Amino acid sequence: MLMSALGTLGAIVWTFDLDRHVMSYSQELGIRAGIDGGESESTLTELDVFECLDDEHVEAFLIAAEEAYRSQTPLDFQTHIRLYGALMPYRMLGSPETQASARLISGLMLSGIDSSGVLSCVLNHTETPVYVKDLNGFYLYVNPAFAAIFDRTPEELYGFDDQHINLVGAHRQLSQIYKEQEHKALSLGTLVASEEVVVGVTYLCNRFPVSNSQGRVFAVGGIFINITRQKAHEHTAEIQHQQLQTVIDHLPSLVMYLDSNLNVVSINRSFAEYSNAHVTNTQERKQPLLEYFPGYGQPSLTQSIEQAFNSGKSSMSQLIEHVVTGNVRWYRLDVIPTGSSSISALTSTSSTETSPVEGLSIESSIKKIESSTTKIEVSADKIEARGVLLIATDVTESSQQQLVLKASEKKYRNFVRNSQEGICQLLVTKALPLNLSVAERTELMIENMFIAECNATFSTFFGFDQPEECEGQSLVSLLGRASISRWAQMFINNNYKIGSFELEYIDVLGKLRWLNVSAYGELERDLLVSVWVTCADVTDRHLYFEQLERHANYDSLTGLPNRNKLQKSIERVLKKVNERQILGLMIINIDRFKELNSSLGHQVGDGVLKKVAQRIYNICREYNGMAAKLGGDEFAVYLVEKSETIILGAAQAILASLSQSFELGVFNSGVGASIGVSYAPVHAKDFSSLMRAADSALYHAKEQGHSILPYNASFNSMTPKRIALLSDLHRGIWENQLRLVYQPKVDIQSQTLVGFEALLRWQHPALGNVKPDEFIPLAESSNFIRPLTSWVLDAAFTQLRRWRDKGFNVTLAVNLSVRNLHDQGLVESIIQSMANYELPPSCLELELTETVIMSDPKLVQEVLNGLHDHGIKMSIDDFGTGYSSLVYLKRLPVSTLKVDYSFVVNMLSDEQDEIIVRSTINLAHNLGLKVIAEGVENLETLKRLGELNCDQAQGFYIGHPLEESAIEGWLNENQQWRLKEDH
Repeated sequence: MLMSALGTLGAIVWTFDLDRHVMSYSQELGIRAGIDGGESESTLTELDVFECLDDEHVEAFLIAAEEAYRSQTPLDFQTHIRLYGALMPYRMLGSPETQASARLISGLMLSGIDSSGVLSCVLNHTETPVYVKDLNGFYLYVNPAFAAIFDRTPEELYGFDDQHINLVGAHRQLSQIYKEQEHKALSLGTLVASEEVVVGVTYLCNRFPVSNSQGRVFAVGGIFINITRQKAHEHTAEIQHQQLQTVIDHLPSLVMYLDSNLNVVSINRSFAEYSNAHVTNTQERKQPLLEYFPGYGQPSLTQSIEQAFNSGKSSMSQLIEHVVTGNVRWYRLDVIPTGSSSISALTSTSSTETSPVEGLSIESSIKKIESSTTKIEVSADKIEARGVLLIATDVTESSQQQLVLKASEKKYRNFVRNSQEGICQLLVTKALPLNLSVAERTELMIENMFIAECNATFSTFFGFDQPEECEGQSLVSLLGRASISRWAQMFINNNYKIGSFELEYIDVLGKLRWLNVSAYGELERDLLVSVWVTCADVTDRHLYFEQLERHANYDSLTGLPNRNKLQKSIERVLKKVNERQILGLMIINIDRFKELNSSLGHQVGDGVLKKVAQRIYNICREYNGMAAKLGGDEFAVYLVEKSETIILGAAQAILASLSQSFELGVFNSGVGASIGVSYAPVHAKDFSSLMRAADSALYHAKEQGHSILPYNASFNSMTPKRIALLSDLHRGIWENQLRLVYQPKVDIQSQTLVGFEALLRWQHPALGNVKPDEFIPLAESSNFIRPLTSWVLDAAFTQLRRWRDKGFNVTLAVNLSVRNLHDQGLVESIIQSMANYELPPSCLELELTETVIMSDPKLVQEVLNGLHDHGIKMSIDDFGTGYSSLVYLKRLPVSTLKVDYSFVVNMLSDEQDEIIVRSTINLAHNLGLKVIAEGVENLETLKRLGELNCDQAQGFYIGHPLEESAIEGWLNENQQWRLKEDH
């Protein structure tokens, strides 16, 4: 009985088993959700919680339920349940309990009775966008109209904020505006309205705080009202205002406007010239200006003005005799009362249509003043006059008036003839009755519509040299039946007028073109007799938008589809892939392309990318899939095939093709590449997950030296092991788990110790000695490299200070990461720290690998110049392993090159390695640089380096990396390496 009563009130009784993940519910939820609710209202039916709640909220509900039971506190959880075919917000209230050792949460689910279904139906079918976000910016509710703004469905937005729905371009900028307006509404606690343009549509955006029944604000809502048409009408009204003002100002008639006190408020240019006055002096002259008006002083004029004010009715076509410089001239005088105190009111319109304003419409106002031969029509309605419009038209010489009319007609003809828009009159040879059906009228109009006259612009659209050649032509023969049929049907449905319609046609050269057409039909006794058409060629605009579309979906350098196009294609294909097919995604990265680009120039680099794109595309054509350019030196290929073997075979074919010579002048070899591969649905079922898997495989392929590597779950860079290691590294700094060891460097010619290289070691309390190549790349892939480098530099400065206090003056080399160079405070931090330790800059040497230097030569040069200016020495580590440019070597303020270990260790047995070492030594000396050879593991190698005039050496033969406490013992055991003086 209790459950039945609660169901009547819209409350749903439920119990959730935390161990079984089973939801027991009353009949009310079953009925609403379309699930069998049990045999009676008093029973509870079991249901898997994953079938009951919105997928996005299941995990959150499980966590909240566990926490409520653990803390023995009430549960208050908001979620969405699919009711009436749509996701609806519900509030789940419950309390923990234990029954027969079962851990339960029991309570009520509140919905707001059946109004939620009604409200959902209304909101889902309205064209007005509506949304609700929680106070953290996550969408609680959106209707389809709002989701459509972002090209999404409501389900794709639930539970996400704007940052996590991958907004791009203009949408990303709008999300910031939304956030600011929402914050303002919440701060003020009231509705905030603003006009915003979203994808070409103008909205009046109302945002407001949303409160619960207790008055607590828990969300912010938004309603977008489309005011695009209103804005367009306002713009049209403004244009009409300007046009009428221009018309009045250029009328030959004399126009004056008086207020209720007979003060002159405004005049037109004709009257200003007539009275030898200037418009700018109108306010200064005020009342006396009336004296210049034709008929002033005559009783008839005074009576007409008084009658206009008293009766509110116009006095039209009154003939006034006026003497001008001894000559009698006749004027037709119109006295028109208005309900406004300014002539500008004549140009006012409503936001939706032209309407009477204070007793006068725009049309009737123009008719009143447009010529002296047309009788002026006015509203018969009596108004309360607050001003009077005086119009005097000189009618002395009718012939002159006729000439004026002819001149006006000539101007009109000239305007039509010289207009940049095509203008034509279509004659309907068979009158079109309005009582026929739309289909019948459309057919009759198409068959019986011919060009009566047109201007040159219109005729040139269709390849005619003269307008006369175009006259008499059928519109169907020029534009084609399909285009004309669509246009004619819309024209008829819109009461024989159309403001803008774009139609396409094939010109005389066989090219596709577009016209924007406006048309107005002329009716006589309910029969369509002719149509006036204006049209403009908008082909360039169409091509421009097509170009924008191409730029949005294709790479401008290679012409391949870009990431955006790739994503759309893969998402479409994933919906169609059957169980006998597999989709393989490859991410292809060109090995060492950045170094090649920096060494040989961007022009050569671009040429290589174009060749690579063409070869990948050619291979892809042999399979069912697509090739794309992701950016930089990365490409992507997806294939839909029957097996992984076929996909890997395609990857091998791509590598083989890229290895062939490119023949680009200065670059006449092939390139190597690394390929990461992921499969759907094996590794992922959506585009983003597929990309992450392939990218992870690519990373490991490069790290492990593989050319092709399919994804493996162990590749996930954010595995618990790696996360834990990064966390332990953070703790290891503060708990002194890190330490520096020091490998000696000696001068070969003088056989003296010149310094040490500081090498980082980590003694993990549980894992033991963690290799640097395990934790340093992990730090470099995060922002943790900065505090790690700071610790290394501080430890190095501490050691240098300790040595110098003992009179042990040597240099110490410290390695820098490429991520360190992006730290704008690096130079200042190093200089300040050395000053704090009272160390001379000459005792520090910073090492950067050749790869780091070539990754961003401009940035490296800027940072190294700053360090060099303070007296700090720099050296290039691992020289010979990259595409270094001699140009950069000459520019960079380095003092030493370190020949890589791989060339030195086998130089006695490998002639090519010795040639490289000798060439490097000669090159460095020619540039004024010193050379250090790494990897010296025997006396013979050391002697040969001395013969090649190498300056310094380090390696296991000279000394292994030493703890601080072992350095003094090493000096005693290696007397041949005496300490060099003057450091």
